[in-house]
Amino acid sequence: MKKTAKIRSLSWLLIASLFIIGCEDDEFINFTSTISSEETFFDVEEGKDITFNINLTEELSEDLPLEMDIIRDLESGVYINPEDYQDYYEYSTDSGQNWKRVRPNRVIIPKRTKNLRVRLPTINDQKLEVDEEFSLKISPLTGSVFNISGGIQPIKIIVRDNEESDENVDAYGLYFKRDANNNYNLTAINRGIEPHKVLKNYIDNGVNEQLIKDLKVLDEIGGIPVNYLDLVYTHHEEWAGFVFNKGQAESKDDWEMGLNLIYAYERFDENFQTYTETDYTTKGPFGFILVHEYGHILTLNVKEEVNPYIRNSANCNNLLIHEGCLHEKSVLNQFNRKFYINDDIYNEPNFVTDYAKTNIVEDITETFAFYIGQNSINRVTEESSGALRKINFISENERLKDLKTQMINKLSSGQDFMDIYPSIRKLNRNHKREPVSCIDIKQKKYDRHLASY
Repeated sequence: MKKTAKIRSLSWLLIASLFIIGCEDDEFINFTSTISSEETFFDVEEGKDITFNINLTEELSEDLPLEMDIIRDLESGVYINPEDYQDYYEYSTDSGQNWKRVRPNRVIIPKRTKNLRVRLPTINDQKLEVDEEFSLKISPLTGSVFNISGGIQPIKIIVRDNEESDENVDAYGLYFKRDANNNYNLTAINRGIEPHKVLKNYIDNGVNEQLIKDLKVLDEIGGIPVNYLDLVYTHHEEWAGFVFNKGQAESKDDWEMGLNLIYAYERFDENFQTYTETDYTTKGPFGFILVHEYGHILTLNVKEEVNPYIRNSANCNNLLIHEGCLHEKSVLNQFNRKFYINDDIYNEPNFVTDYAKTNIVEDITETFAFYIGQNSINRVTEESSGALRKINFISENERLKDLKTQMINKLSSGQDFMDIYPSIRKLNRNHKREPVSCIDIKQKKYDRHLASY
């Protein structure tokens, strides 16, 4: 009996020992570790996954949550759009063999785990755009429980667009083509352009509706559409706008217009020599630029003004310019005869702006823009300046004179593109160089930023 009792006592002691050992194993407790990740930069093509590792030096006895924040610099002009990446993360504890999906910005390092693999899928949106960037910030949510040292540096990520630009286009910036429904569609991007949030907005949401409306107004009034837009946003280019007839070789009007959008979204303070951002507006330089550039189309079009097939003086009896030989009754040819090849001498100034002195092509378009921008035009007298006579020439020209009222009433700028110029230019002088009278023209001050080709 004593022997049996002794065996029973040993058995219970063994069971108790195993129980104690088992409890000690189940009661593993550790809230201290060091966290790290090797990756600090990714360069991926859209549609591919961004995959990286997160490591702990010691296993933890509880799940460690990680907050995943996507940081977008909305001022950069290359920020990623939320629709360009998935709204979930996936993580794996077995080197990517199995994945668990979590939403929207929380990942868990499970207890008893030291290595975590995380991936964020990007989306191939089948849309032409710039390469987009963002930073991924990963923060352990330690609360008052965990003692986590180390850290994870924000990961910079570039997502490369995989759509091809139109190979036949040599664009300065964003290149839009007008379709049969009068919509401007992005067909090419100069990927070397200076990025800006305005350009990014044009890529994501299309050309500003008010700009499209103004271009349609010019089309309706002038009868010649702008079929292509080449848009930049930069302080480092010397041009504000340009036009080019892509159809000239085929003797048709197929016009491209280039515009620097800083003049639509920034106002220049001459006193402080600084720019201030604004909402889109044509009530300032941009309105003048639009009218000026369309003035080129009105005076250089194949429809009525230029014969592009005659390109040498031997076969041209009228003014010959780079675009070809002007027709006899073209506006520019008549302008040339009246102001450039006669012997009349007029009082100064002979040009509405300094930029108008560049050449006859710029002279007539600057004059046209000043004509459109005036509330009233003084009639010519014997002592009137050459500049006032040129404005009156436009006001009396059968093709151009009726455009003034239509443009003022329908363009969003109205006449307000002249209102930013504080001083009045006196264009009438007598033989003693004294002011006789002034027309309603506000001085347009040109510098290299307002040069227009």
